[in-house]
Amino acid sequence: MAKDAISNSCPILKDWRMIFNCATPELEVKSPLLEFLRLEKSCSSMMYLSICSPSIKTVMVYQQDAHLGPSHFKLSAPGLQTLVWFGPPPHSTTIDSVPASLVSTFLIPIHFRRSYMDLLYNGSLSTTFTKLHVNRLVVLYKSIEILSEFISDQRDQPNPPAPNYGNLEHLEISANFAGFDSLGVAFLLKHSCKLKTLVVAFNLGFEQNIKRNSNDTHHQQ
Repeated sequence: MAKDAISNSCPILKDWRMIFNCATPELEVKSPLLEFLRLEKSCSSMMYLSICSPSIKTVMVYQQDAHLGPSHFKLSAPGLQTLVWFGPPPHSTTIDSVPASLVSTFLIPIHFRRSYMDLLYNGSLSTTFTKLHVNRLVVLYKSIEILSEFISDQRDQPNPPAPNYGNLEHLEISANFAGFDSLGVAFLLKHSCKLKTLVVAFNLGFEQNIKRNSNDTHHQQ
């Protein structure tokens, strides 16, 4: 199927939701009346994604278990209000037209690869965030643990990086209170100087939960 076959066949499409399983498609979205797009990709990576629609208001891209993001992501959407990107970032990006009021969210999944924690640590993702106009970052449980481990491993290295995530206005983190996830939390706060909203959900670790439940049971006897 041609990468633009759906757009060409459905010129009045307004709501488009598609799930790819274990395929590596190239997709062009250019339906002129489209308002909502949700793409879900699992197992492998999407090679090329182009979204060019004057009416589109919401774009959601979910990449479950994908090791790599799209080789290229093109976006031209002057009416876009919400962009949600879950999973590995695109290797290259072309943004032609998006409004300044866009709320763009980047979600780091639970088992994000350590190599991408390196990108977050050394500031390489800040370029991606700037291109995608990311102003809201969500770091799910386990990813903040991987980031904290990476920071701990790099402590003795000279000239630590000083990434600038100045575009971030909203930060949401799920972390393990009993572990050393605070390293990752502190790192993100230090390099996000324009935050307006912060949500941190600290959870007790597995062993601490068992201990607490055991103590509660003991007290009840």
